[in-house]
Amino acid sequence: GPAAELLSIAVDPRWRGRHVGVTLVDGFVDEIGGRGAGAAQVVVGVHNAAAVALYGRAGFVAERTFELHRGTRSLVMRRPR
Repeated sequence: GPAAELLSIAVDPRWRGRHVGVTLVDGFVDEIGGRGAGAAQVVVGVHNAAAVALYGRAGFVAERTFELHRGTRSLVMRRPR
């Protein structure tokens, strides 16, 4: 099937470090799997080390960088199904 895109995850700072982000990403991956998506992708700022690490732990791999907003490099991360 087609790729699904994760647009945004936000965790209240008071809940960070409690695996809430991991739970949200895992839920997304489970949901798209049930809907027949062939892969998942997310765009994240290349300097957002916490987000890059979170998605990396969830099986996403860096695919390419590009400039979404002028002067800011973004990273496409993809997770095959």
